[in-house]
Amino acid sequence: MRAELIRGGGLAGLRFTAAVDGDALSLDERRALEELVAEAGFWSLPPVIAPVAPPGADRYRYQITVDGDGRRHAVTAPESALPEELRPLVEWLEARGHVAPCAPGKKP
Repeated sequence: MRAELIRGGGLAGLRFTAAVDGDALSLDERRALEELVAEAGFWSLPPVIAPVAPPGADRYRYQITVDGDGRRHAVTAPESALPEELRPLVEWLEARGHVAPCAPGKKP
């Protein structure tokens, strides 16, 4: 399983990326990733989650992509509409990524 998180926007307009390859993880970390994906119901989430209200200025936008079990799925959501069940996976990936300047005109 492979998972990638791209978080863009925010006050400084920085782009944050995290990519995790399950084959490079310890057995415990690999299991944690698989459990977080399953607990989030990731495979059944819609590709785009729209906000109920305008997302507001300086908010983050997330794109999470997972490859595994012969399938690939990506979910994009503004911070205000990020499902609660997806937050533990986002936090887990955030702990393994890095921040870089966001390219002009690029959205996660």
